Amino acid sequence: MAARKTTAQRAREHHKPPERHYPKPPTHMPPEPKWMALLGNRRTAQDARAWWASVVPTLHASGILTRLDQTLVVEAAVCAARILECERELGRTGLLVEGARGGIVRNPIIMALSSYRQSLKTYMRELGLTPMSRQSLDVPTPTGATMTDPDLQRRIWAECAKEGVYIDFSDPDWDLCVPCEVSERLGLNAPA
Repeated sequence: MAARKTTAQRAREHHKPPERHYPKPPTHMPPEPKWMALLGNRRTAQDARAWWASVVPTLHASGILTRLDQTLVVEAAVCAARILECERELGRTGLLVEGARGGIVRNPIIMALSSYRQSLKTYMRELGLTPMSRQSLDVPTPTGATMTDPDLQRRIWAECAKEGVYIDFSDPDWDLCVPCEVSERLGLNAPA
């Protein structure tokens, strides 16, 4: 009589994720726009430039950006800059202001700030800039394999076992548990 399978074994056999084969345009570093011409305010342009410089090169190095993403990253940079502009104005004028009829009302900038924050949150999810959104990205490693590739995971598991480290691939942050020497041996940290 064959040994009974555990619930976890049955679940793994029956709930395999489907193979994903989507067309992937080549990566592309979008050119930085002329912020001053786009935004018209020197301080806001500096904020957009700073956001761009801190985020876009990292996205490009990760292999995420393509030519199709240029509008998205520009919009995200504009939102981030506008948020800072609204925060500065809110700090200057306060949360409550005098209304048209002379009473105290909530500062209308709060609504604009909320809208910009919601938009930026959406852009960040689309670009993989939040911890949860990064889990769904299937970014190629420098060796060409993706981190969800079962063959790569088997090689990682075998190398980690030699080091006495056992990886639970069901943990969304499993890749953070891979020792540096294993990553280097497998070429996962090589420059792209």
